[in-house]
Amino acid sequence: MIPFTKMNGAGNDFIVLDHRHEKFAEGSLKDIAISVCRRRFGLGADGLLLIELPKTDTDFTMRIFNADGSEGEMCGNGARCIARYAYEKGIAKEHMVFDTLAGKVEAAVKGSEVAIKLNDPSIVEKKKNIFIDKALTCIYIELGDPGVPHVVVPFNGLTDTPLTELLVLGRQLRYHQGFPKGTNVNFYEKLEDDHVLVRTYERGVEDITMACGTGAASVAIALVLEGIMKGPKIKILTLGGVLEITIGQFVPRVQHIYLKGHTAFVAEGKILDEGLRKIEERW
Repeated sequence: MIPFTKMNGAGNDFIVLDHRHEKFAEGSLKDIAISVCRRRFGLGADGLLLIELPKTDTDFTMRIFNADGSEGEMCGNGARCIARYAYEKGIAKEHMVFDTLAGKVEAAVKGSEVAIKLNDPSIVEKKKNIFIDKALTCIYIELGDPGVPHVVVPFNGLTDTPLTELLVLGRQLRYHQGFPKGTNVNFYEKLEDDHVLVRTYERGVEDITMACGTGAASVAIALVLEGIMKGPKIKILTLGGVLEITIGQFVPRVQHIYLKGHTAFVAEGKILDEGLRKIEERW
């Protein structure tokens, strides 16, 4: 029986496991992630978060496995959730630094609200032309090094567009040959009150998620680079709630990017052996 905690950040939900003493073989982590994240058959989540011993002079290491079992470089809302988990469990103080594959992340916990300093962009392509039925001009951004890939796509009428339509287009872009490592896809529409509506198709989850932290930040960066918004604070409206992005420096390049929003502890318990078994093929 494996102790677990379920959390969410703006509806982006995760299963958190304390893996500081390596309870599982490295080769089993992909299958564990698939099993526990599968909705209806498992606990159900967008991803599995592991908190491990620090690799450098930090408080701990965060690892993120997507629902399809692939390991991600970083996850903004996942980082906010694991920061609150680490604070509540006495693993770190309210101000902390932890390792991820994309680089070190700083976090500050204040009640249920958690802010993190995201990794700076390592790649920015301001005018990337992609053809899918018609030509699309988008912005491609990778946060961190190795970077979390995001494509940012303006989308008029996003408010009234069914998610099923976005799902089809998001999947086409996610697997497009123009993105060799695959990409997360962020559709956005600027609203009259200077808020920005965003819908994200997440690589690894392979669906439109309730929110994506690094996706929200990528949209904010794109809007600043395009001169559409000045910042420094930009509010992103997701299906799961509001995420606030603060960009501390714009020239000579975009730096010091912060993501802030609500987190929640949803449940704690134990995963049973049957919850980790592979689902048999059904007729």
